[in-house]
Amino acid sequence: MSVLELHQGEMRYDLRGQQIIALAQSSLCVEQEEFIVVRGVSGAGKTTLLSILGGMLRPTQGTVRLGDVELTGLNPAGRARVRQTSIGFVFQGMHLLPYLDLLENTRLAGGTEQHARLLLGQLGLGSRLHHRPAQLSAGERQRGAVARALVHGPEIVLADEPTGNLDPESARLVQSAFESFCTGGGCLVMATHSQQSLPVSRILHLGPDGLHPIDAQ
Repeated sequence: MSVLELHQGEMRYDLRGQQIIALAQSSLCVEQEEFIVVRGVSGAGKTTLLSILGGMLRPTQGTVRLGDVELTGLNPAGRARVRQTSIGFVFQGMHLLPYLDLLENTRLAGGTEQHARLLLGQLGLGSRLHHRPAQLSAGERQRGAVARALVHGPEIVLADEPTGNLDPESARLVQSAFESFCTGGGCLVMATHSQQSLPVSRILHLGPDGLHPIDAQ
């Protein structure tokens, strides 16, 4: 049984009488321990896809199911409860709270302090635990956002360009953390326009006609 399933999902908007397709009809099944990369140019709909998979957006058409729960059948409060327990997000904007230090920001999603410290150490941030976001570089904030997504032990992590601000060594630390998460039973969908080689289960391309497999490793 798949952990997460999108069935014929599509997102359309009306803009001044013109219909805009933010995500063409797409289907995806994510299995346990899978590390899936979704590639596509900027504006292809990768962020929209992740927002739909995580229940932050309700698609115009189609369904999203996480285990036995149909997210598209829940109200906003119900979807929020599922996200808090079962889904981790890494946003492009990072969304760290400026008045909390890195350790406190990481623990906002839950999890123990011990696990938070362990993750931050694995991501090269062990000496930055009590720095606030303004005292961190963009790459450090990005790695902190990755730790926050993993700390509560979600079933699935959805990551939007998680290595976009990172140097090669920092990107390697993030990839290693993601691999460990999947090896431990989680699954991950990462959206990126990067063409770098990644040790993943599947690579998909998102374009004007939806999602299609482009490679396997």
